[in-house]
Amino acid sequence: MTDDAAFLAAIADRPDDDLPRLVFADYLDEHGDAARAEFIRVQCELATLPRSAPRFPALKEREEELLAANKKRWELPNVGRQTFRRGFVEVVDTTADRFLAAARRFLALVPVRDLRLRNADRRIPELAALPIFARVESLDFANNTLGAGSRITRFFGTAHLPRLRTLKLRNNRLWAEAIAELAATPVAPQLARLDLSGNPFADAGAEALAAATGLRNLTALELRNDELTFSDSIHAAGAVALAESESLAHLRKLDLGSQYIGDAGLIALVNSPNAEHLTHLDVSYNEIGAAGESGYEALASSPRLRRLAELILSGNAIDRRGATALLGSRTLPMGLLIDVRECEMDAITREMVQQYPERFLAEKP
Repeated sequence: MTDDAAFLAAIADRPDDDLPRLVFADYLDEHGDAARAEFIRVQCELATLPRSAPRFPALKEREEELLAANKKRWELPNVGRQTFRRGFVEVVDTTADRFLAAARRFLALVPVRDLRLRNADRRIPELAALPIFARVESLDFANNTLGAGSRITRFFGTAHLPRLRTLKLRNNRLWAEAIAELAATPVAPQLARLDLSGNPFADAGAEALAAATGLRNLTALELRNDELTFSDSIHAAGAVALAESESLAHLRKLDLGSQYIGDAGLIALVNSPNAEHLTHLDVSYNEIGAAGESGYEALASSPRLRRLAELILSGNAIDRRGATALLGSRTLPMGLLIDVRECEMDAITREMVQQYPERFLAEKP
């Protein structure tokens, strides 16, 4: 193994530790690559600083200058879109064909932690055999068709993914059966964040999620509609199943945007013990308030939402009774800003919410 390869292997094996990166920067300085050495040091320092730090603007400007002059030289050739973090390519967005072609030549020595793969459907067995997945912490398979032909089991049942914490399977034609398959794979208990938006599993899929003990460690679950048909979406029954789940007790973020849970679904969610850890709840465009009912009163009086920091109700219908309940709530956090943009409301209700910008995020008069 060459000196370069030994340094890069150490960096890949210790992805959270800056020391191997900074030692490699010293090595590059000694071997005539001062620009790359400086870039590594600049990005490592930027990663530790808040944007308000006095040194941040100058370091950011220098980072951009170094990248503009050297990015093509430092990037992996013929791999696709790449993002540098702390001096090295850590994010790759590419096709499965390109990834497979490059994996053996380059990627074994690059600390890739965040990977998005397109057109992966027919390459699942080959991808699953790659050792580089052992380093991946976030994997995005959006817009593939992993729901067909037991591809979920073929990949997640065989690939070595000990560090995987975030999995994005948006728009993959996953039905309820595929959700159950995923929950039964070895990777499921490791997952903290799961995005299943745009999959047509309807209430049956929500029920499969609710019953999935393998997904018991999730802290973030995204189930946005993404233009599904009415019958393929999640309705009140699916929301009730999620609310009653014993496996989803640790969620801090729940995104059900553009589904059809209605007031009954909202009432079940906000009164669930599973809501007690929520900091982010998105139930925008969910037919809430459309039938003259008011899940908002249940929302305003729930003792389960004391940790909520973001509440998105946009695109629903809200009347004066619902707005009054939210405004006068004694259980919702004092500083909580409620997003009611694009909500259907009469003129009196609209004037009311516009008078309280400290509570409601609404269109300006």
